[in-house]
Amino acid sequence: MTPELTLSSAVATAWNRLEDLGKDYLTLHPPDGVSVSCPQQLSSRKEFVLAVDWQVNDALLQRGSRHFDTSAFTRFTLEVFTLAS
Repeated sequence: MTPELTLSSAVATAWNRLEDLGKDYLTLHPPDGVSVSCPQQLSSRKEFVLAVDWQVNDALLQRGSRHFDTSAFTRFTLEVFTLAS
């Protein structure tokens, strides 16, 4: 979803751990199935992503990612992953 609320078609993606977003990212795993990843430090004029994982149940994980370019919010991505049992 873009800032203008434009939706795009679904695209298949592969799951990657939040820890793999980047070496300068901090990932927190508080209890209750929610994890958050963000840059350890924000710099002016540098692109970055904020990501949240939510394990809805034993078989379902959702990831929301908010992308920013050098000046503003550019898009939001919601990914849904089915977990192997």
